[in-house]
Amino acid sequence: MRSISTDTAAMPRDLKLVNRTKILSAIAQTEQIMLNEISEATGISRQTIVKALDSFVEQGIVMSLGKGNSTSLGGKRPEIFSFNKNYRYNICVRLENHILKVALTNLKNEILCVKSKPHGQNEPLENIIWEFKNIYGEIMLENKLTDDKIYMVGVCLGGITDEETGIMRYNSLYPNWGREIPIVDMFKTILPRDMDVYVCNEAKMTGYAELYYNKSLMDKSYVAIYTLDGIAAGYIEKGKIMMGSHTLIGEIGHMTLDANDVEICQCGSCGCFERLVSIDRLYNKVVNSYNYEQSVLYRYGTGLTMENIFNAADNDGDELAMATVRYIAKYFSMALKNIIINIDPEIIIIQGIYASAGKYFHKQILKNLSSFKYLPRENSVEITYDSREIWHLAVTGISMCLVDRFMNNETIYK
Repeated sequence: MRSISTDTAAMPRDLKLVNRTKILSAIAQTEQIMLNEISEATGISRQTIVKALDSFVEQGIVMSLGKGNSTSLGGKRPEIFSFNKNYRYNICVRLENHILKVALTNLKNEILCVKSKPHGQNEPLENIIWEFKNIYGEIMLENKLTDDKIYMVGVCLGGITDEETGIMRYNSLYPNWGREIPIVDMFKTILPRDMDVYVCNEAKMTGYAELYYNKSLMDKSYVAIYTLDGIAAGYIEKGKIMMGSHTLIGEIGHMTLDANDVEICQCGSCGCFERLVSIDRLYNKVVNSYNYEQSVLYRYGTGLTMENIFNAADNDGDELAMATVRYIAKYFSMALKNIIINIDPEIIIIQGIYASAGKYFHKQILKNLSSFKYLPRENSVEITYDSREIWHLAVTGISMCLVDRFMNNETIYK
């Protein structure tokens, strides 16, 4: 959870806000905590902490768990406090891969329930939003919640989204939706009055979710590469999502890697990274290979998957599978080199389909990057893989962003 930074010249009102933010953050990051532990974690006086705790307990954001055990020296038993993770809830909407997925999460980013509804590629957005309204009603009814218990609704989807305006500029996977779509306003029309809605890009959310599973990344610069229907990236710098001037940062799938390629990408260009390694293109490449019938891949027929290819390369030493993996690794290596040159991250995390690409793929990536003379051998960028389901990462990332907004809402620090 991000905290509001302090200013050495802060006025008393600002100092109160800063102190209470630190106090609540310290409580939220533990299961239970005592007053002296809060003081040690924040450096704030006990008197100031007591006043803040009184306010938080009165609001219901923090709960008193009663008295703990006395120390070995005896004395007064200390009071124990806990962050009320169910003080408010968030609704996280993932709209991608032709599935509407709606999740209920709490202020600890725990996913409490999930409901899904598939839809066609040409389904009007208005229909999908009305389907969301039905699912929202089911979740509220089944969990016995009232609208005032929902803090925010977060909507995560692919394409170019603008957090500030709540507009999706374009999504190449749903071209029939058009351009400059007011996502936030459309959702607000079917939600209870005054409920806040936040819209975000899926790849940025799956990248941000890595912080939930690996707290050590908070002090790192890393790039999470999202691979599913398309390819994109989330750039995270010391716990902060990098957005760019026009929110285009991270659209690495539309990086031109082969100027001679003639296949037109959904973005309108040729030679794009995500088209060069797209599933349909790779499938055609395999079935049209001269040695396809001699390959172990032939037995899968039209049911061939990327997992089959990776396994055949790793476990069977299949010539066609290995050649296909080398082809994929070539373009991934080119993309990674461009990322390293432009962002210079400490860690690159590959998510989604290519998170399970296997040992042979990883070996080829390292081999290709080894020829890059600017990359220092003694302190090279670390390349790792996260095979968690994309939808789970997306929902977690949305929830984290909504909780960040809750924790930085000045009204709770009154």
